[in-house]
Amino acid sequence: GWSGFWTPVLNFRNGYCHEGCTQCTEVCPSGALLRLRVEDKGRVRIGLPRVDMNVCLLGDNRECSACARWCPYDAVRYRWCETEYAVKPEIDPHKCTGCGACEAVCPTKPDRAIVIFPV
Repeated sequence: GWSGFWTPVLNFRNGYCHEGCTQCTEVCPSGALLRLRVEDKGRVRIGLPRVDMNVCLLGDNRECSACARWCPYDAVRYRWCETEYAVKPEIDPHKCTGCGACEAVCPTKPDRAIVIFPV
């Protein structure tokens, strides 16, 4: 309905929320986004990632490290999972802001192995 008409939506298919940018908070026409200083941005969580190991290349024993390489907050690590006998990406919730860099660079298509959900 109309209730969500001016609600901001995050889409990380073609890019992510860069750590040095606060433009969206400056130009938001509805006031739904509060102004944010660049120095405060790393403490604000805008989303939570979920990894689908059925889609992730690592779940198929293929090499990939895109999400960890591109994370500007160093929130992605790889952990050996003995029960699944596979390496899995693990997100540190204390470091992750939900910026979407991991989703933006995930090479799996059409579905991404890591998706950011709004908080």
